[in-house]
This record gives sequence, C-alpha cells and structure tokens, in this order.
Amino acid sequence: MESLDDVGIEYEDGTFLGEQAKSVTGKENPISDRAVDFWKTFSNWINAAIKNELPPSTSKYIIYISQPKEGEIAEMFSKAASIDEAKKVLGVVKQEIWGNAPDYEKRESVSSSLSE
Repeated sequence: MESLDDVGIEYEDGTFLGEQAKSVTGKENPISDRAVDFWKTFSNWINAAIKNELPPSTSKYIIYISQPKEGEIAEMFSKAASIDEAKKVLGVVKQEIWGNAPDYEKRESVSSSLSE
C-alpha cells in the first residue's frame, strides 16, 4: 500500500527515500516537459514535504521509469547537485513554462491539467 510514495523508505538514520515508479508500455513519456504525471509527481512530493512526511532536508526524491525516456526539465533537475543549482533550474523552468517576470505572459496558456 502506498503511504509515503509509490515506494517510500524510512532509513534507521532518519532519512527518507520517496520514489515514483513510472511504467511505460508504449510511446508515452512520463518525464516529458509537459507530462501531467511528471508534474503530479512534483506536486505529490511538495505536499509530502509540507506535511513533513518526506522532509526535504533528510529526503531523496527519485523517479524510476521502466524504459529509457528523456525530458529536458527532468534532466536539468537530475543534474542539479546542490540547492543553489536546483533553484537555478526552478528559475529556468518557471521562465520556460510561465514566461518572463513580472508579466509571465505564458502563464494563462498553461493547460488546466498542468496548472495545479
């Protein structure tokens, strides 16, 4: 039964591992930049962090995919090796999806399935 995540592990040292497992049977890509499953994973992790179920300071968040797939945003997050690098990726993603601050001209065009 899912509790913390698809696969949730709590280690004896108090660290947590939250894993999302994505099964791919065809041409779908669950880590493409606009994939609903991709962004739902982040939403789930954010909610778990807010509830302190997967505290960011002691947790690792991993997406496993049953077949090789690529996603530019997923790759950028995967390569981020520090909090500062992850924050830079967030800035790039925000600009890519919403547009430029302060107007965020693309924000209104984000599909309702992704906007949450």
